[in-house]
Amino acid sequence: MNTRVLLNLGLLALVLVLVAVVVLSPEENAVEVEKLTQLQIDAVERLEITRQGQGELSFEKVDGNWYMQSPYQIQANRFRIEALLGLVTTPSHTHYNLKGKDLASYGLEPPGASVNINDAITIEFGSSEPLHQRRYVRIGDTLHLIEDLYYFQLGMTPVGFVSNALLAPDATPTVIRLPALTLRKQGDSWVLDPAQDDVSSDRIYQLVQEWRNAQAIRVEPYTEGQTEGEIIIETAEGTPVHFAIRHADDGIILARADKQLQYLLSGEIARRLMELPPPVEDTPADEPETPPETDAGAMPAVPPPTAEPATAQ
Repeated sequence: MNTRVLLNLGLLALVLVLVAVVVLSPEENAVEVEKLTQLQIDAVERLEITRQGQGELSFEKVDGNWYMQSPYQIQANRFRIEALLGLVTTPSHTHYNLKGKDLASYGLEPPGASVNINDAITIEFGSSEPLHQRRYVRIGDTLHLIEDLYYFQLGMTPVGFVSNALLAPDATPTVIRLPALTLRKQGDSWVLDPAQDDVSSDRIYQLVQEWRNAQAIRVEPYTEGQTEGEIIIETAEGTPVHFAIRHADDGIILARADKQLQYLLSGEIARRLMELPPPVEDTPADEPETPPETDAGAMPAVPPPTAEPATAQ
């Protein structure tokens, strides 16, 4: 084996060793992006939001579900809260010590909004920087630059943070009183009160499920209006839910005076919540016609020959 071949083999072996080192060794030089806080999202139990010129919002997690504590006491919009919780783990692209700095130059005197987490960490929102349009936020004496994903969420109206669900996720209905009928839970089943023999349990159960899953098109602050009926949902938790029924130009409103909120439903959703679903007709599928049975060994019947027309003479 000549010198050139040995040299090439040696170079090949060196390349393979270098590749193995790069692939198998840990990336010691990789830069880990610092997070805005050391909190994990699951550890967040309380949120308080303060907006300049607007009222405060407060939320608390109870048994895994988020509830607004003020200005309304109602279940919170889970998707809005979860989107906002991303703030605690969002990357901090850079940070500075604020001691001796002019807070007004960062839009922090006063801050446009602030979020207090677990009564322990307060994140104040300032202006955005012009180069990358990132947002200045302050935690204590430290200024951070983060992606501008959260500031405009904080400016939402209070009803924007309210769940569109008509019933709380932990509510256990026991009686549903509608304008034209009443559903009552008996043991593990639901029945009509008074009973109707021609109504199947499947139809009753389907109406109950409609209520458990009902979502409004939007939630609005409560306003006075002419009531055209009432719906009462009694629950195992002991506090009945009262909805006043009103007509609107774009649907039906179910108003809760006790919560100072009202829920707009489409006409179709409202109908499904107030009426039993139509019965399902048991219509058998069309079956192909079958020929009449014959004896297994018999020859098929042959029709008699038809008379031929007479030949013209």
